[in-house]
Amino acid sequence: MEDAFWKGLKEIAGARNMTLSDLVSSIDAERKQANLSSAIRLFILDFHRNHLQQAAARDMMAKRRTNIA
Repeated sequence: MEDAFWKGLKEIAGARNMTLSDLVSSIDAERKQANLSSAIRLFILDFHRNHLQQAAARDMMAKRRTNIA
C-alpha cells in the first residue's frame, strides 16, 4: 500500500488511541472486500468523508445560531 495511506491509517489509529495493528485487525474483521488493502483504502476514504460531513453539519448549525441571534 502507498505511504500516504499508511500515514493516514496511522493518524486515524492515533486519534482513536489504538495501535495500528488493532485498527487493521478491526478493518480486516469487518471488511466486505476480498482484498485487505482495498478495504483499508475504503476505510480511510469513509473516515475522511464522515469527518467532512460532520464539519459541514457543525458549520451549518453555527450559521443558524448566528442568524437566530
